[in-house]
Amino acid sequence: MYERKYHPKVHLEMAPKLLRHAVHAADLQTQAPIEIALVSALTAMVLCCQGVIDVRSPPGFLSPVGLYLWVLAMSGERKSTTDKIFLQPIVDREKLAEVLRAALRDRHEAACTVWLIRLKQLEADLAQAVKAAKDCAGLEEAIAEHLGNKPVMELYPRWLYHNTTIEALLRAFRDVWPSAGLVSAEGAIIADSRVMQHLGTLTELWQAPELMRVDRITTGGLCLQSPHLTFSVMTQRAVYDEFVRRNDGMAVKMGFTARLLLCEPISRQGERAITVATDESTQALAAFNSRTAELLEESVVAIKERRPRKVVTYTPEAARVWYDMTRAIESDLQPGQFFHDIPGFASKIAENVSRVAALLQYFCKGTTEIDVDTLNSARDICQFFVDEMKEISSPFDPRENDIFYGQLLDEYLVRYQMTTRQTEVDINQLKQYGPNRIRHKEKLWMAINNLCLLNRIHTEQRGRRTVVVLHWGYI
Repeated sequence: MYERKYHPKVHLEMAPKLLRHAVHAADLQTQAPIEIALVSALTAMVLCCQGVIDVRSPPGFLSPVGLYLWVLAMSGERKSTTDKIFLQPIVDREKLAEVLRAALRDRHEAACTVWLIRLKQLEADLAQAVKAAKDCAGLEEAIAEHLGNKPVMELYPRWLYHNTTIEALLRAFRDVWPSAGLVSAEGAIIADSRVMQHLGTLTELWQAPELMRVDRITTGGLCLQSPHLTFSVMTQRAVYDEFVRRNDGMAVKMGFTARLLLCEPISRQGERAITVATDESTQALAAFNSRTAELLEESVVAIKERRPRKVVTYTPEAARVWYDMTRAIESDLQPGQFFHDIPGFASKIAENVSRVAALLQYFCKGTTEIDVDTLNSARDICQFFVDEMKEISSPFDPRENDIFYGQLLDEYLVRYQMTTRQTEVDINQLKQYGPNRIRHKEKLWMAINNLCLLNRIHTEQRGRRTVVVLHWGYI
């Protein structure tokens, strides 16, 4: 008998309704892994918000809300279909901008023609004045003023890039639109492109520097003001592995992977059912896309009118939760603890949580003060990516199976009981302090189920807590 292998790794019970309902609606319509729908939704949220808001963490550091997302999934997982659902409002807005761009370009070319004719006339007047040995100060000043008034092409919104070079992307930040996304459901196009040869630049763009100077001998320099970039690609696992190995692991050494929210959903192929969109799913996606379109227009107005971005802050209660979270992360950097082998990634978790929380608060609730519920939801979402990064970055051990995990947990519980004289332990404590190899939720439950079958332990529900109860054999 065929045993179902797919189960979602991420749970959105605590997420705001607007996001949760839209993700589940896309899951129903596409039958793609729910994690892919979540990443597509987050991508749309970032692209329409990063030109409007920044987030200030409790210590006072101001950060952009851009995210660097990478999904590892096989061909046939309906990545493109899911992306299309959530990015359609952005594509539609770009189509409208392209129509307007043609008219803008015609007006710009006409203005440049008139400007050039006037420049030539001033130069001719100057040449005659020099030839006649007349005072040229007035003409020189007029030419200098005219050169400073050269027509500039009006900015027009464009967010989506996939087949580009780093030079073209940087120039687009200045000449086209200061908010962009490297986005592709066929991410090998980006992963294998020349733009990924400039990891230092991409790493710098994650922080959206207030002033970014790019000096070039042949093409001249660029001075960019607060360029905002989102990175969201979906590729096969082999593409990511090859990218990480490239240039002796330069992506890891330069901190690019430390900024990634990375995941590898379980495949749904072979288990997908034919589904029909319901009124509820259609309405949920319509509501999400309507909010995306609304914020895109707010972003366009804010950028064209050079309005300062709104600053999303924390309530005092949420700030205390954030500080507790950062202290727990710091503690887990100690030798033998959860983050000991990925300190660079751990150093960015708190900021990624802030960015996701700001997106959830502003996109889903329309307010600029992060509350505890929103922060907890952002923390749960980022915990999923944390578990995935830990799993993907850990070297493969061929011994790993439910029996192996059960043995690891059994040895830990024996030591735990001998040390504490306790016969119960909370699941969350095992996730935080248990053996490194089984701190991933899926592996931990494989270990627990194995020991339950051996009658070594059983689990009990105590309100919202799950407790592992040790049997007499441990005492």
